[in-house]
Amino acid sequence: MRRDQGRIYHGPINAELRSDAPAGGKAMTCAPIDCWSWPVRESCSMGFLHLLGYYPGAFACFASSPYILLVHFLHWLRDWSNLLVALATFLYVLLTWRMLRALRHESTREHRLRHLQDIKDQVAQPIGSWVDSTLITALRGGLFLVSPDRVPKQAKDNGTGEPITVHSYELVRCLALYQSGLSLLFLHAQQEHFPAELRLVGKLVSDTKGFLNDCLTFAKACAETTATATALPRLSSAAAAGGESADSDFMIALSLQRLLAGKEPGLFEQALPDGTIRLETNGGAQVGRGQRDLIRSWKDKALQTVREEWARSSLGTRVSELLAEALLVSTIMKKLELTYDLRGDCEYVGGEARRVAAALRRLLSWRGRGHDTR
Repeated sequence: MRRDQGRIYHGPINAELRSDAPAGGKAMTCAPIDCWSWPVRESCSMGFLHLLGYYPGAFACFASSPYILLVHFLHWLRDWSNLLVALATFLYVLLTWRMLRALRHESTREHRLRHLQDIKDQVAQPIGSWVDSTLITALRGGLFLVSPDRVPKQAKDNGTGEPITVHSYELVRCLALYQSGLSLLFLHAQQEHFPAELRLVGKLVSDTKGFLNDCLTFAKACAETTATATALPRLSSAAAAGGESADSDFMIALSLQRLLAGKEPGLFEQALPDGTIRLETNGGAQVGRGQRDLIRSWKDKALQTVREEWARSSLGTRVSELLAEALLVSTIMKKLELTYDLRGDCEYVGGEARRVAAALRRLLSWRGRGHDTR
């Protein structure tokens, strides 16, 4: 191989190039290749591989002329200059936007901290308190899920026909639920700042409500079965303080609570002067009064009914699932009380533009509901 005036001459590898071939020797014809027309001009990297693969003299050319790489690189920059400028502009705009966002975030830091503290005080702490002190305690048998109470009902007077209010003694739900729908700050925090966490709270409240309704149905059915299995009148302790009675509603509610706690109901018998016994709780509340045999058989029937019906139902499995869900929500609320990271922007800390965006979003959601104001 030899090079003359910028041109490279090459031939087969086993041939010898000589400018002074001996007389009678076979002359070799070599095709000239212009370095400036190599494929590197179109693409530096692909051209370089192209040269190495097809031109045995490429190495020597680059070794003897290293500045040619710079020349072809400049050609590549010229061909792709518009795209590079567009890419650089996009990166500049992106970095500027992130910088302005960080500056605005820092300028509203005090407002964000105040807003976050309001969410902690009015949302996270009440939810955590309800879950820990009410729901989890009740699921572990520390509180009544249902209990008998005097429920006011509207009726008509038999004589005058006027509407009157009467009280019916029956089982009702006694476990308080967290009223998430009544808290505007809860709804705001769920929509703007902590959607995943507070969505679990809404699901927990919904599952708890459904579970309590099923427990109420279960307790009423057990109370009916127990009351019809005894000759003692089904009356409350207050209405039957002076005579024989069996408060089946309270007995079932107490048995259900102790079943969740894994214990037997703490009931004591007190002998009365007239030969009857009084069945009462640790706190002295009367559950039943009558002949000893009748009271004991009624109590055993109530406990047996609750155990058998509970085993046949799916309430035991649902208690375990609901308890696990409540413990998860309790942990999440404790983490929210410790955080200082208020995710997302909202109309209260983001300025006028954010308020306009929130108003437009509310308008679109209202239109999407089909003007349903119910």
